[in-house]
Amino acid sequence: MPQGLFKLRKEAGLSREKLGAKAQISARTIYRIEKFGDIPAGDTVARLAAALEKSEAEVWAAIRGEQFDTSRETYSVQWERLRAIWVNLERKDQAMMLRMAERLARK
Repeated sequence: MPQGLFKLRKEAGLSREKLGAKAQISARTIYRIEKFGDIPAGDTVARLAAALEKSEAEVWAAIRGEQFDTSRETYSVQWERLRAIWVNLERKDQAMMLRMAERLARK
């Protein structure tokens, strides 16, 4: 079960409802990301990041269950380029891209 967003939310001392209100998204969306690992749209990640006072890259890493490496300056530059592409993809295309990336990471 994905725990990254849950951990960030608890560190911020927020309930799902309070985070949802702050981020202007539903508590149900937050629940689905935390419980089932749903992949949110880019604008949802941006809202969560703003509400949690974290970078979008850090929130994405948490959602994906990855360790966020703050020592890599180029990570944020790469992230912004990818984010610009990502937010313009449809949800089904985002899911396909994630599956492809996961397959490549295993090789």
